[in-house]
Amino acid sequence: MKIAWWAARARGGDPGRIAPGFLKVFAILVAPIIRLAHRPTITGAEHLRSGGPALIVANHSGGFALSEILSLVTLYLGPLRGLRVAALAHPFAFHLWPLPMIMRALGTVPATYEAAQAALADGASVLVFPGGDYEASRPFWQADVVDFNRRKGFLKIARAAGVPIIPLGVTNSHWSVPTLWRSTFVLPWLFVLPRLFDIKRFPLTLLSVLGAAAILFFVPTRYGWAIAIGLTWLWMSSPFTLFPIVPVTVRFTIGQPIANEVLFANDDLDAAYDHVVGEVQRLVRS
Repeated sequence: MKIAWWAARARGGDPGRIAPGFLKVFAILVAPIIRLAHRPTITGAEHLRSGGPALIVANHSGGFALSEILSLVTLYLGPLRGLRVAALAHPFAFHLWPLPMIMRALGTVPATYEAAQAALADGASVLVFPGGDYEASRPFWQADVVDFNRRKGFLKIARAAGVPIIPLGVTNSHWSVPTLWRSTFVLPWLFVLPRLFDIKRFPLTLLSVLGAAAILFFVPTRYGWAIAIGLTWLWMSSPFTLFPIVPVTVRFTIGQPIANEVLFANDDLDAAYDHVVGEVQRLVRS
């Protein structure tokens, strides 16, 4: 199924408004774990409060990017408190229970042009990860490399809305899900589910390999190879292989806003793309 099918049926939250009840529960049950495992820090938060709505452009991290997402929500209990930032999420996330409830509670909206424009028009800033599944599935030795795969949709959103772009560099989060290989054909089709949700790439993670090795070592002697291979397929295609397993300090660095008229002065999307990616890359390595 194509992303447009999922997007047409996705129901997002109130853009950028986190439900107070959700935040209270998060503060009690989740935030202490995130502070212990990832010790999130942020610099440059004042740039988010310096004007009206903006398009916040960031690099993406491994798996479901749980480390960076949960770290960001934890920061809403402190330096980001009160800000309206609507994150864009893949439309299929609004169809897999219990994710729809969480997405709406966080004020997240589907990653479509229409939803992004509507959120900006409503006065919320919009957080976008242009690299998407391509960047999230990069191998761990490229953890500090910003690569949006030349995707320029975010530039079209900013230009149409006339809003500045604020670069955001996320450092270390990708290390929490060690990825060994970005598969663009074999794994998405072999595991079926990624292609069903129009995910074109699927990572082979360290957790996936370790789990498969354990199954193939212990199961065949008792249940036979057919059962072992079936369990291996189920494990390697499951979302559990994309969960973070390495505790790392997650650092967010927010750069100066890039004015719309500066970014698109020559109406050159390639130059604008290189400018934004260069700024995010600089923040990641700063």
